[in-house]
Amino acid sequence: MFEQILKAAIGMICVMGVWLLVQSLWRLLSGAMPNQDALGGRVGCHSCDCKTPCENSKTNAQ
Repeated sequence: MFEQILKAAIGMICVMGVWLLVQSLWRLLSGAMPNQDALGGRVGCHSCDCKTPCENSKTNAQ
C-alpha cells in the first residue's frame, strides 16, 4: 500500500515538474509578447476582436 502511494506522489511531482518546465520555456519563447499570459490577448466571446455583440455572443447567453 505504501508503495502505491509513493508511486502516485512521485507521478504527481513529475507532472508538476513537466508543467513548470513548459511554463518556463513559454516565458523564454514569448519574449516579444508584452503580457506573458498565453491567453491574455484573447478577448471577446470566441477570441474575436469584435467591439459589439455578435451572433456568437447571442448563442452563449442562453
